[in-house]
Amino acid sequence: MEQIHDRVAGLDVHRDQVTVCVRTPGPRGGVQTEKARFDTTTGGLAALAGWLAGREVTLAAMEATGVYWKPVVRHEALVRREALGTEGGGRPPRWAVAAAW
Repeated sequence: MEQIHDRVAGLDVHRDQVTVCVRTPGPRGGVQTEKARFDTTTGGLAALAGWLAGREVTLAAMEATGVYWKPVVRHEALVRREALGTEGGGRPPRWAVAAAW
């Protein structure tokens, strides 16, 4: 399968924190991963944005239950978003988060 994006992240959003895993090209041609956790406060989301920017992430996928995705998606300094689809009630189950960093 052809690799489309070199620098990607997966975000698992909970009420109090966001867990993130980033895959980037390794120094010797492989792939390296990094994991981190951030608070869902405004300061925590700003730190998350800076962390992703420092790793030059270009695309992220987000998984969230309930309404916990809203602060992450609405944090304008963090994301520009595209809906991948909707479930009943119009709530997006997952978001492709295109970097605005």
